[in-house]
Amino acid sequence: MRLLSQTIAGHFGAWSCGSCRQRQELPICLGCRHASGMNTVPRIARLGAWPLLFAASYWDRRRIPVPSTVATCLLRFKHAGDRYAGRCLASAFGAMLAAFDLRVSAVVAIPPSPERARARALDPAAWLARSVAHHSSLRFRSDLLVRCRAAPTQRGLGGIHRRQNVVGAFSARDRLADGNPVLLIDDVCTTGSTLSEAARVLEAAGATVHLAVLACADADICRQCPSRID
Repeated sequence: MRLLSQTIAGHFGAWSCGSCRQRQELPICLGCRHASGMNTVPRIARLGAWPLLFAASYWDRRRIPVPSTVATCLLRFKHAGDRYAGRCLASAFGAMLAAFDLRVSAVVAIPPSPERARARALDPAAWLARSVAHHSSLRFRSDLLVRCRAAPTQRGLGGIHRRQNVVGAFSARDRLADGNPVLLIDDVCTTGSTLSEAARVLEAAGATVHLAVLACADADICRQCPSRID
C-alpha cells in the first residue's frame, strides 16, 4: 500500500525521496543530491575518445569510500528490486539529461547478460535509458546493441581484467548512417571498460557515440569535472 501511494503521489508532483524517503517535491532530495555531488545538470568528462555525462558520484563526497546516497538507492533498486527507488532515479536522471539539450537521434542501453536479467527481473540500464528517451522525446533503440556472448560479472575485477572480460561481448544489429549520433547509457561507470567496448562496437557500425551514466565510481573521471553543487 505504501509503494502504491508513493507511486500515485509521484504522478502528481509530491515525492518521497528515493534514497532517504523524506517527503518533498523532488524524486531525489537536495540533501541526497549534495552528498552525491549531483548538480542540476550532468557533469561532463571524457572516457577515452568519448564524451561522458554523469549525474552523480558513486562515492559519498564526505565519507569516501562509502557509497553515496544515489549509489545506495541504485543498489537497492538493482539488488533488492525496489522499483520505487528505480523510478525516482530514472525520473531525476531523465529530467537532468533533457535539460542538457541532447543532440542525438536515439538512446541505447548497455544490454545485460541474460542470466543477470533473469535473476534481477529488471534491467537498470534500460530502465534509465527509457526515462531519458521519454523526457527528451527520443527513440529508445532496445534492439541496436546486443550481447553476443555471456561475460562473467565485472564485480571485483581490476581495470585490465575488466577490459579483457568484455572484449567481443557486444555486437550491433544494424548498420547506421555514418555519423548518426546515439547516446549510450549504463547505470554505473567503474573503470569504463564495458562502456568503451560497447562504444567501439557502435562506432564500427557507423554511429557517433556519446556516453551517459547515472553514477561514476572512477575518481580520475570525477576529478575532471568537480561538482558545482556547493
